[in-house]
Amino acid sequence: MQKQLVLNSLKTVLSEENSNPLFLEMDILLMRNAVNLNNYYFTESFIDEIVQNQDKYNGLPLVVDLERLLENEYDGLGHQYSEFLNKFFTQQIGNYVSFEKKYDENRIAELHGTARISKRNEDLVKVINELYVTSGLNFSVEVIAHEYRVDENNWLIIDAHPGNLLVSDCLVSVPAEPSSKALKLVAQLTKGGKEKVSLEEMKIEKEKLEAQVATLTAQLNEANQAVTTLGKEKEMLTAQVDDLSKYKNDTLEKAEVDKINALIAEVKESLSEQELTLVNEVAEAKEFTKVQYKVNEICAQKYKETIRLNNSKGSNFFSVTKQKDLGNDELTKFNM
Repeated sequence: MQKQLVLNSLKTVLSEENSNPLFLEMDILLMRNAVNLNNYYFTESFIDEIVQNQDKYNGLPLVVDLERLLENEYDGLGHQYSEFLNKFFTQQIGNYVSFEKKYDENRIAELHGTARISKRNEDLVKVINELYVTSGLNFSVEVIAHEYRVDENNWLIIDAHPGNLLVSDCLVSVPAEPSSKALKLVAQLTKGGKEKVSLEEMKIEKEKLEAQVATLTAQLNEANQAVTTLGKEKEMLTAQVDDLSKYKNDTLEKAEVDKINALIAEVKESLSEQELTLVNEVAEAKEFTKVQYKVNEICAQKYKETIRLNNSKGSNFFSVTKQKDLGNDELTKFNM
């Protein structure tokens, strides 16, 4: 079965229950036992496997397109995964420290996790708070699935299996799972034991910002999406072109070196040690035509006493015996 990279999003929440001067702490709803907008369905057994193996999953990275995030380009945040390079272009900003299974009012199982982000990067902390108060703090899990099935509804079913792993969680603009939000955020920026921003103040600011963001998003969303997407595609394509160019150059250089080595092996028995040294010096440039020219030059000088003039052709040739010594009739043919 082909390995799948599954990307699924859920809700994040902020709270002040665990105030900490070192970290922002978030309670995040990572996934639910229900089909999402991408037609992915995580079984309750898959959720249980994560909760029952905390040591295995604690430290799971929280990632984001950090450059775009810090430039306040919130509309284009995604996983930034290149299938060609098999590489993510996102950076880690935090990690999970615990997981818990809960049920909603409809008895649907949910995977919740507690994640921490260091307050060392003040710009990052400010952006996280802004996204939270504007309901823009969305996350999308990244799952590697080696074993899965597709049912009659075209849902991709992912169950507990050693080959199915939750590998990271990414801050995104548009989640595949609409309920994937920050549920609680410890948003206190403590200094000297006092809060710089209270949740009550943040709620008031939230109402103002929501109105502003709604207007600005309508005006800028389409343009920003196009520009940011093209920028990332350019970076990925440039990396791909560089890789292909290096491969091409390495291949051509190897072919040239192989031809040079074959030529030297063919004529070295006919050359003195000094002549062979001259040929090897030219060979360092790894250009076959220059080596071939040098060999012909040396051989012409070496065997000039055996060359006879062919009046009918007006050209000079080595004798058959000397041509065999050189190993290649065409190699020894030249004009004087």
